[in-house]
Amino acid sequence: MCGFAGIVDRSGRLDLAAALDRTRPALETRGPDGHARIVDERLGCGLDHHRLAIFDPDERGRQPMSSTSGRFTIVFNGSIFDHPEHRRELERRGEIFRTKTDTEVLLAGFERWGVAETLRRVDGMFALGVLDRVDRRLILARDRAGQKPILFVRAGESFAFASDLGAIESLPAPFASRVDGIDEVSLRWFLRLGVVPWPRSIRPGVEHLDPGGLASIDLKTLHVTRTAWCTLPPPVGEHGDPHRTDERTTLDVLRASVHRQCRADRPLGVAGEQRALELR
Repeated sequence: MCGFAGIVDRSGRLDLAAALDRTRPALETRGPDGHARIVDERLGCGLDHHRLAIFDPDERGRQPMSSTSGRFTIVFNGSIFDHPEHRRELERRGEIFRTKTDTEVLLAGFERWGVAETLRRVDGMFALGVLDRVDRRLILARDRAGQKPILFVRAGESFAFASDLGAIESLPAPFASRVDGIDEVSLRWFLRLGVVPWPRSIRPGVEHLDPGGLASIDLKTLHVTRTAWCTLPPPVGEHGDPHRTDERTTLDVLRASVHRQCRADRPLGVAGEQRALELR
């Protein structure tokens, strides 16, 4: 798991680099393999990333990473399990890759298909923030099942997001007032269910992005437009009954999913060995 944070400031009074420095203690344990940051003063945006290297541990794979044209810059936590298949398709279309990362595959997909359509095509667990310099917007997205969290907060003329609530809690004014105290409605939900249902968080001014959700933030106005890039259909069994799934089909899908998730450029698994698992 990686850790990331980002800030957009329209006031011109916030030191983006200094503010992002404050998120470091909350994020560096999530990404021990490298740290990098970009600050775009023209757009008033800063992106910070702490990397846990799974694919292509080389320095070329670090984030924030930009697309070939420079239009998109991404901070990304998670894994795209079927990125080799999409890489081959993009290479057939003329794309040239310089790393073996799934991050670069996402960026190439954004250039060719757009952000939402790329996310619909891939299989993965992720939370990400994407700076779109052409449309002058920031895009946040979360995987279908909500395995990877992403939270955001707006305070006056500033907007911030992060993969960890602790990073947002560490930000200076004007964000500090938005994370002060406990949201009582969220607390009641937590005591009742053991979780805080999205889009709420335990802090009154901080929101979670929904699973399969996409938020587009206009860099000029900081207006947030929330949509869903994904809605899960009901499972369909061999006889067309949406509530019945054939056992063999289920096992085949589960086996293929486990094999895809065993891809990595680092040792993995309980025994620390890189190998595919066979379900019997």
